[in-house]
Amino acid sequence: MGKKSIALFLSLSLAAIPSGMVFANSKHQLHKKGMNCEEVKIIQSSLKQDGTYDYKKFTTYFGPITEEAVIEFQKKYKLQADGIVGQSTIDKMKEIGVFQDIGNSNLVLNSNQAIYKKGMGNEDIPIIQKALKLDGVYDYHQFTTYFGTITEKAVIKFQKKYGLNPDGVIGLSSLKKMEQLGLIKYNPNQKVSRGVVQRKGFGEYLDWWTQVKGKLINRGDNVLVQDFQTKKKFYVKVTYGTNHADVEGLTMKDTNIMKDIWGGFSWSRRPVLVYVGNRVLAASMTNMPHAGIDNQPEGATLSKRSGGYGRGYNLDMVKNNGMNGVVDLHFKNSTRHMDNRKDKNHQNSIKKSAGLK
Repeated sequence: MGKKSIALFLSLSLAAIPSGMVFANSKHQLHKKGMNCEEVKIIQSSLKQDGTYDYKKFTTYFGPITEEAVIEFQKKYKLQADGIVGQSTIDKMKEIGVFQDIGNSNLVLNSNQAIYKKGMGNEDIPIIQKALKLDGVYDYHQFTTYFGTITEKAVIKFQKKYGLNPDGVIGLSSLKKMEQLGLIKYNPNQKVSRGVVQRKGFGEYLDWWTQVKGKLINRGDNVLVQDFQTKKKFYVKVTYGTNHADVEGLTMKDTNIMKDIWGGFSWSRRPVLVYVGNRVLAASMTNMPHAGIDNQPEGATLSKRSGGYGRGYNLDMVKNNGMNGVVDLHFKNSTRHMDNRKDKNHQNSIKKSAGLK
């Protein structure tokens, strides 16, 4: 290969990855069939979460199975189906919330819980399930707060894989192994941020940009929300949102609870508490679905979307939940998408759930 060809190849390769994306111990800028490197596991884990990678293990080799999964993913999201993981493919993985840099995990477990075992219900369990999913041993398509038979079997597989006692119980040795592998960040005895006093019954008053977004809450997360006034609880999935979190009721049951609290679909701002691991965050929420249609494919371009939104991208990701589109979930200093300004009513509502008003 001549010098000009090499220079052209390098320039095209460097352009294939967005500047903000970093693989763990990255050595390559383009990933395709025949390559053998640790970054391939990251690609496979992302495809696994999307449901396009069916193989039971993650490997360092980019072979026919991985190539077929990449092509299926690209066809699914109307990308160029060349089987090569470049900028557009990585961008789409990040956009839908399945991309996971294994070497720099954003799964944080702040907990004093000693063990997790079958029969338990706990807000930390979805974090453990996601870590097991990234390792390739958790096959279920949803993450739940219940430690059942599926989770137990996944834990046993994980323990056997790494030479741990296969008792199906997540204890210190299993948590430390997950941390060692880069699947989670384990912070036992985590305290509330310095200078923040959390009163019983209220949430932590944390900044959306520096303390919540991408740290405690990420796209794809299922989180428990409690209405501050009625104390009724429901689950939502974080699907979109940059200036604030766009969420959807996780199931029809959750959407019905939300409608009961708000008296139907409503733009009314209500103070809520958001449960993340063993932490409780102060937030504000509306219950007016917008920018999506439930019975149309997520990501499709629609001429008319819910909530008075016109032509655009269908933001409705969770199907058959009784909700067309997304609703808004705000935190301290988060802003509106339409004008990038803080919503005074939301910010006052957040202060109420933090015990500051």
